[in-house]
Amino acid sequence: DIFVFPQWHWNKDWNYDIAIITLKESQTQFGYFSFGHNINIQSYDLFDVNGYPSDKQWTMQRMDTYFDLAIYENTLLTETGDVYKGNSGGPAWLASDHTIYAVVSHEISISYVDQPEMTPIPLANGFCRITKPKYDAMCRYIQGFVDTATWCQPHHRHHQQHGSVPP
Repeated sequence: DIFVFPQWHWNKDWNYDIAIITLKESQTQFGYFSFGHNINIQSYDLFDVNGYPSDKQWTMQRMDTYFDLAIYENTLLTETGDVYKGNSGGPAWLASDHTIYAVVSHEISISYVDQPEMTPIPLANGFCRITKPKYDAMCRYIQGFVDTATWCQPHHRHHQQHGSVPP
């Protein structure tokens, strides 16, 4: 099963470029990942980003990233994080609490209109940030499954702003 925000599915709105794919744990050998929303993210917070970038032959890569360019309500931007095609959808965990607060989404670059054959110049990498409304929608989705029905509840092992999602 899969969850996609309609703003992304219908309008390709980068502010909603997040999906949840549910996989059988017995087939993946992975467990669940904690996710949440956090309005206090700072440019000096260390994030762990994972993905399978094409410039690394689609091999799993883990890197440390800081959102050193800009922090917006729906987007986190980095100039120093090396995100490349193939990383899209990869989680960005805050290293201090191992919670996913954003997902690798897009690259911002400059292209020359009068020279389309030139390679675009990358400026920054964009991450889709999990906000409270996105978090609530993601929780409603995962609460529809028997195994995850109690997640995102105050009485669960994760407090109200955290849930867990299968990888």
